[in-house]
Amino acid sequence: GNSNVPTFNQPQVSEYRWTKDHPLEQVYGNPSRPVQTRRQLTTDPEMCMYALTVSTTEPKNIKDAMADSAWIEAMQEELHQLD
Repeated sequence: GNSNVPTFNQPQVSEYRWTKDHPLEQVYGNPSRPVQTRRQLTTDPEMCMYALTVSTTEPKNIKDAMADSAWIEAMQEELHQLD
């Protein structure tokens, strides 16, 4: 063998750790239901509606907000929930 080549016997340590549970705030939908793939989600009406609601963008200013009837309706629903 070549005695000029250094050998490294230290094991490679990963900085990443696998965790079994995700924080609840990162769970979409009902956490008691089994995990679903994206393809399965497209056929699940509840998850389709959830995806549509979270994928909408918020208006950047009051002018944009007032021009969006769906945004106005959503804000009114939130206000009525506070009553």
